Formats: sequence, structure tokens, C-alpha cells
Amino acid sequence: GLVVVAAPSVLVFPQVLQAARLLSDGAIGAVRSATAQFLGGRPPWDGYESDPSPFFSAGAGPLVDIGVYPLHTLTGLLGPVELVSAISARTQQSFVQPPSPGSVGRTVPVEVDDVWHLLMRHVGGAVSSVRSDFATHGSTASPDVEINGDCGSIALSLMDMQAPVRLWSGAESTALPSQGVRVEGPDHILGVQHLIDCVAGMPPVLTVDHAAHVLDILNAAADSSRTGRQVSIGALGWT
Repeated sequence: GLVVVAAPSVLVFPQVLQAARLLSDGAIGAVRSATAQFLGGRPPWDGYESDPSPFFSAGAGPLVDIGVYPLHTLTGLLGPVELVSAISARTQQSFVQPPSPGSVGRTVPVEVDDVWHLLMRHVGGAVSSVRSDFATHGSTASPDVEINGDCGSIALSLMDMQAPVRLWSGAESTALPSQGVRVEGPDHILGVQHLIDCVAGMPPVLTVDHAAHVLDILNAAADSSRTGRQVSIGALGWT
């Protein structure tokens, strides 16, 4: 039979699995809010020698390119979203990519908004926010993901699998190492390994229904940014 898993594979990242276990164990009580971000840097990107135009063409942009990582993480940990509000902006109309050994200098048009801020209400009642842009040179905002509950908070890196998950409970802060961290090699290979496990019979964690729900959030965010209104969505059978 056909086996399909969907990218990105953040829900099989060890630090996200660690956060999921803490939530399941009630480590911070009922979840009330969460924040997450993925910032792609302001172009031109140092060391990037290929044509960056596809990242800035119509239908692309930071939300659909890198915003899906925090969106998959928050929906995977907190459940589906029922209401979306978004504001976006375009900080520049074009930029010049300097010449490099692999490419000539070129002017790259920016055809999409390059700054996105989303507010979401999850079906379970929690409120979360996502920030994603191609307009930040550097950020001191930390951590990438923070989940706040009645009894404490959980914080984790979105892409650094070797960074510990931090648990705040009362006045105490504990650094918890993630289990199953890869010593070397590309971390995204975990998604391929999960696909192999699913071919062998494991139920998929990275499901198509979940990915479709995130696409609904992306479409709702675009509608909200354009109209200035909140947009309601359904879970399409995904829970």
C-alpha cells in the first residue's frame, strides 16, 4: 500500500518529543498560551550563491517557507487551530545580490510580504503566536518556542536538537537534555527515517491531514492579512 508522510518533520525532532512528553505528564498544567518564531535573515544572505528569487516570488515568502516549522510545532503540541488573525508587511521592493564566484550580481524583486505575525486560537482554548520573516539581520529573542501553562513554562529551540529543553516550574528552572539526539549528520534525515519506519508498519506521526491543516492556517493568514479580519477554519478531521 501507499505510505505518505509530510514535511517538515519537526514532530519527530527529539526536543519537540521531549516537550510533548512534558505536556502529556502535566508538567506545566493547563496550557494557556505559546509563542514561536523562525527568522530567515534579511537578504542578501551571506554565502548564498544560488538565485534567491524563488523565495521572494508570488506564492512564496517566509511564512510558507520557514513559518511552517513553528506552525507544525505549535499545532502538533497544542492541537488544531480554529481562529487565525495575521498582519504582514513588505519591507523592500527589491534587493541586490552581490556578485560571487557562483553567480553574477542581480536585482531580486520582492513580490510577497516578507514580515508575518500570526495570532491563533486553538480548539483546546490556548492562544498562540507565530513570527516569521525575511527581514531580521539578527535577533536576541529567545527561545524559538515557549509554551506557558498554569504551573510553569516549557522552552525549546526549534532547529538546534542538541540544545536542552528548559522547564520552569515555580521559581525553579531545569535544563532537560533531549533523548535520541543525532551526534552528526543532517537532522532532517529523521523525517526520512520516520518514513522508513512507517513503510515497516509504524503509524505515521507526520500525517497528511496535519499538513493540510497547516496549509489551511497559511491560507487563513493570507486572507486575514488582506482583509484585516479574523478567519475561522476547521481541522478537516485532524486532531
